[in-house]
Amino acid sequence: MSDMQFDVRRAVTGDEPGLRELRLQALTDSPGAFSSTYERELARTTEDWRRWLASGATFILEAGGAPCGTLATPGNDSTLAAAGAPSPGRFRLESVDIVRGVIMIFMALDHTRDFFGITGFSPTDPAQTTI
Repeated sequence: MSDMQFDVRRAVTGDEPGLRELRLQALTDSPGAFSSTYERELARTTEDWRRWLASGATFILEAGGAPCGTLATPGNDSTLAAAGAPSPGRFRLESVDIVRGVIMIFMALDHTRDFFGITGFSPTDPAQTTI
């Protein structure tokens, strides 16, 4: 068991260089997980990063005091990036997996509700059944 301390804080003006590094590390690690490319993010200016921070809430995950991941809310790409975690290696946020699972269940129920809803047919009504 690791004694590493994890903290989450909201990104603020001044975090742009660290945010840029985390994003580039994440794009190197998993380029298909983002709606952007390494080259596009590399070309962003500090002002671009400030605008990105202002367009939604961005949080930084720190492990042992070192930034190791980001979470951005809708408005600035809705991406989750865990990059360069120092000691425990790669990790997943279980709460994100749980939310995704619940959403998938709701979507499945929504798509199948007609099969389980009131249809006007009663299998116990002799007038509606055939032998």
